[in-house]
Amino acid sequence: MPWQTALGCMFWAGVIFTILALLNARKLVVDAIPANLRHAVSCGIGLFISLIGLSSWWAIR
Repeated sequence: MPWQTALGCMFWAGVIFTILALLNARKLVVDAIPANLRHAVSCGIGLFISLIGLSSWWAIR
């Protein structure tokens, strides 16, 4: 995929997010996700970022 296409997708994702935020639909979407799943996703993202940091640290050594 060319970088122009990826940049266009990110632009439209931002436009959609802005519209959802202005219409307060974002709160409805967030409230529809169970709290346990929200915590699990946050934990998974944190572990993934830690894994990336540790793997780059290990490559430097």
